[in-house]
Amino acid sequence: MCIIATKPKDISISKETLKNCFDNNQDGAGFIFAHDNILKIRKGFFTFEKFWNSYSEAMINYKNPTSIIHFRITTHGKT
Repeated sequence: MCIIATKPKDISISKETLKNCFDNNQDGAGFIFAHDNILKIRKGFFTFEKFWNSYSEAMINYKNPTSIIHFRITTHGKT
């Protein structure tokens, strides 16, 4: 099953926690957040470092917004 986390505005999730999520669901990761009433979607990360670089940059640049984070694991079909 996939791991989906919600992150309230101004709350941080540690790199260690996100790495643990990724390590347990390694078939792709992504996140979504709103900025100026527009949804920003970042997805298609297949290494933790690429995910972390994009995620941490977005949290800094967009002032730690409310976010939904998804770590995928293939349950059926192709990965």
